[in-house]
Amino acid sequence: EQTKFAEVYGRAFFPLLEPAPIVEGDTARLAIEAKLVGEEYIWSWASHIYSQNSSEKAKAEFRQSTAFGGLLDDQNLAQQVADQRPALGQEAEIDLFILTNMDGRATIEQIAQQLRSRFPARFAEEPEAIIYIHELAQHYR
Repeated sequence: EQTKFAEVYGRAFFPLLEPAPIVEGDTARLAIEAKLVGEEYIWSWASHIYSQNSSEKAKAEFRQSTAFGGLLDDQNLAQQVADQRPALGQEAEIDLFILTNMDGRATIEQIAQQLRSRFPARFAEEPEAIIYIHELAQHYR
C-alpha cells in the first residue's frame, strides 16, 4: 500500500548536494522514493535541472539519499563525488581575488579599488568593499 508523503510527514526538505545553475525558464524535476528499512525510512531523491533550450540533457543532476550519511565511508563517498566538476560562484571568485591580493604589499584600500573595478555591481561604494576585505582578512588571520 502506498501512502502519500504529506499524509504521514506533512513537510520535508530535500536539499541539492550543491548549488545548481538555474535561470528563469529552466525546468527542475525531482523524483522521491522512501523505503522502509527496519523501523525507519530511507529517503532517496534524484534531481535533474534542464535548460530552457534543451530538455534532453540535464545541466545538473544529483542522486541523494539519507542513507549516504550513515552507510558511505570516506572511500565510497570519494568515489561518488570524484568526477564532479565544481566551479566557483561569484562570492567565491570575490574571496579568491581578495585572498590572492593579500600579499602583504597592497593596502586594503588598494585591494578595494581593484575589487570595485573587477566587481562593480557587487561593490558600488568603497567603504563596503573595504569592510568586506577587512572582515575576510580577520577571518584568515
